[in-house]
Amino acid sequence: MIGVWLVASPWLLNDSSPDTVGRDIALKNFIIVGIALFSIGFMAITNHRLWQEWLDVAASVWLIVSPWALGYHAIPTAVWNAIICGFAVIGISGWVIFSDRSARAL
Repeated sequence: MIGVWLVASPWLLNDSSPDTVGRDIALKNFIIVGIALFSIGFMAITNHRLWQEWLDVAASVWLIVSPWALGYHAIPTAVWNAIICGFAVIGISGWVIFSDRSARAL
């Protein structure tokens, strides 16, 4: 669901920042990462593997650092969207990774 939100969020949040280049970069980043997270999640529904959760973590770390790496850090709405979504996915994936390891230990 977070992947779907990331794809839709540039239009739903409707940031009126004058930085059109930054908005375009953020938009493309949110679409790419959103599609990646959605695809990984869909694969996990059909055939769950632990490496899929690690891919989610990697994509989320990128999402968190992307405002500064790509230069759209002057757009607060995009920055907070990236940070909140990134930490949400890391939390969910971390919980799944921890649960999977705990289940194997039993």
